[in-house]
Amino acid sequence: MRIHFIGICGYAVSGLALVAKQLGNEVTGSDEDAYPPTTDILTNAGIKWVDGHTAGNVSRWGKPDLVVQGNQVRQDNPETAAARRLGIRLVSEAEYWGELTAERFRIVVAGSAGKTTTASLIAWILRSAGRNPGFRLGMAVKDLGASAAWGTGREFVFEGDEYTSAVFDPRPKFLHFAPQLAVLTNIDWDHPDVFPDPAAYEAVFRQFVEDLDAEDRLIASSDDPTVRRLLARTRAHV
Repeated sequence: MRIHFIGICGYAVSGLALVAKQLGNEVTGSDEDAYPPTTDILTNAGIKWVDGHTAGNVSRWGKPDLVVQGNQVRQDNPETAAARRLGIRLVSEAEYWGELTAERFRIVVAGSAGKTTTASLIAWILRSAGRNPGFRLGMAVKDLGASAAWGTGREFVFEGDEYTSAVFDPRPKFLHFAPQLAVLTNIDWDHPDVFPDPAAYEAVFRQFVEDLDAEDRLIASSDDPTVRRLLARTRAHV
């Protein structure tokens, strides 16, 4: 499959692009004012990409089967419009991760703070135990060597961001990941550009725990009063 990534040089999107390439897809992409080390990593991996956004980039290397867009890409991006005009399926980075990992045992770490650290530690522990997990983090981690990896083990670890998935997909990223094991670190109002007040912010975490099934597991910080309040809303084993 040929996949084009808009905003390919961000940590999250570049990690997905590298995994897609590893899985045998033909990967292309574009970004704006991109810089190393991500640019060098993509180029060294044999991924064709261009600095700057134009409508022609979408089919520059042939018409793609899928276009994936990062959440930093603006509403008026010409490549987004071109993908729609050409009838190409357009998804957010988070939605595509959810599709790719549908058969894995997904561990999702959510919360206002500590997501990267906790998710990285879980991935590192699993790797050290010989489990070879996949992971998707918000930044490259020295001891793991990357921001994302496919892995060959059963487990896949996500840093579960509550921010919107893309300009056309207002859902929080973590709602795409459907974990069998969820971790909730804390809840402290953040991202006022998206969540106008603490109640709006808490609501997305409420949905996160309510979406867990009865056979799922939730590890939560009982020190946080908001987290404690939400535990009554989940069917999962806590």
